[in-house]
Amino acid sequence: MEEARIVTACNQIYAETNHIYSQYRQQLGTNDLGFKILYGPPHLNAPVLFIGDQPGGTAAEDFKSERYEWFPKCEYATESWPLARNMQNMFGPTFLLGCVGVNANFFRAQNSSSWNSVPRSLRDTLERFCSEQLFKLISLLNPIQIVVIGFSTLDKFCSSQPLLYGAKDRVLMRAGKVGQRPAVSTLHLSGAHIATDDRRKIAKAIRDIVGHGTASGPTA
Repeated sequence: MEEARIVTACNQIYAETNHIYSQYRQQLGTNDLGFKILYGPPHLNAPVLFIGDQPGGTAAEDFKSERYEWFPKCEYATESWPLARNMQNMFGPTFLLGCVGVNANFFRAQNSSSWNSVPRSLRDTLERFCSEQLFKLISLLNPIQIVVIGFSTLDKFCSSQPLLYGAKDRVLMRAGKVGQRPAVSTLHLSGAHIATDDRRKIAKAIRDIVGHGTASGPTA
């Protein structure tokens, strides 16, 4: 019964997103690239809900099916694009299969510059809609921990404080909130500029947080 309730609620979020997309897609013009919500099944009480910034893309019809359904398994555990590969190396596919992935902004863009070329009022409308739906998902799925991928993504929700340091006192993780829920953010995990030891440190910190509750102070 609980699973059916979650699926129904998530399908409603997809329906509402399709509605606003059809309402405004003509105004997006060359930035009409579709949208993506979930990166796999909507697991209740997932160990981690990962929140990225925004999905990329080049053509709306390339991704048409994802506007109506999610993949049967968490893509972070199964796919071969850079972020997924790095996360598999850090956490292992088995852990990731139980996690949930989503973005702060559901609507696809080639890059931040192209998204910023969308008229400000339209961007505000779509980004506000995505935040409202994201907060619904968080409340619905009640993950153990929210992990935001990229410091700039967490900045969209709140101010934050350093939480974990790596080599040469580099900040690896920050602590803040998404809505009313505690969250941590990491350096963007798709980049190759994070040392292997620092990736291990990030992964261990997240596993420890999931096991023992959200850390509140900085760790060297």
